[in-house]
Amino acid sequence: MQQSSKYKSTQETNIRWVFLEERKRFAKKYPLVAKAKLRVLDVQSMPGSAGGFRDVAMCDLDTMTVWFARRACSWSIERLIGIVDHELGHLADGNESQGAEARADTIARMVTGCPIRYDSQHVQNVTQGALKRPAYLHQ
Repeated sequence: MQQSSKYKSTQETNIRWVFLEERKRFAKKYPLVAKAKLRVLDVQSMPGSAGGFRDVAMCDLDTMTVWFARRACSWSIERLIGIVDHELGHLADGNESQGAEARADTIARMVTGCPIRYDSQHVQNVTQGALKRPAYLHQ
């Protein structure tokens, strides 16, 4: 895993801005999330994932870190917010037990007032698509 030490694009600046803004929102309700960090990686998908198109982010509860694949930095702002809010939901929940994915989405909705949606490529976003996480994805 190679981590970036500098912003490599305007898009990477966007993900960092989204992360900082959303982290502030979450920290008001979940103060521990204020410690969360973002790391942008030069990977096609997250290590340990199925390696699909949508596997561009994950979080580590122990280090309070959200890992994000640089290739997704150019995605729409609506996707970036949806993905970040979902991952911050995991950090706020702090629990990897069964149902963690639904809890992360529920927490994100409670904090932001905006539900996490799943678009036609089953990527989280905040503007379009299904409200329910696709059944074939890890629940």
